Amino acid sequence: MKFLAFKWRGFERLGWLLDDEETVLAVDRESKGMPQTIMDVIKRGPYARHQIKKAEDSLDRLNINELELLPPITPREIFSVDSNASDAAGENYLGLTAYPTISLRMARNHVTHSQAIEVPKLGYSHAG
Repeated sequence: MKFLAFKWRGFERLGWLLDDEETVLAVDRESKGMPQTIMDVIKRGPYARHQIKKAEDSLDRLNINELELLPPITPREIFSVDSNASDAAGENYLGLTAYPTISLRMARNHVTHSQAIEVPKLGYSHAG
């Protein structure tokens, strides 16, 4: 099962992408006892998948192209420590540093499907 979180008609919902990769079965927000988020699915384990599979005939069928996909799980923050940075080709463009680079990414800085990534005008730069 491929679960996804999305917004449709102004509401966040949980969905299950079918094998055709276009149809999403959407859990109704009003369904009592049904998982409502991917975290619910993770916490409930196989039981959540069983619930959704059992309710398959009663779930809304939506086209994935009509949905605003959301991050499956929104972490509160991501904290990382990096001793050096390199590009995809493996070239070290920052050089080894005496101190690690520490970065913090807050939940408000995560982007969803089709959103632009905003690059701040001030901040990180490297000599080159």
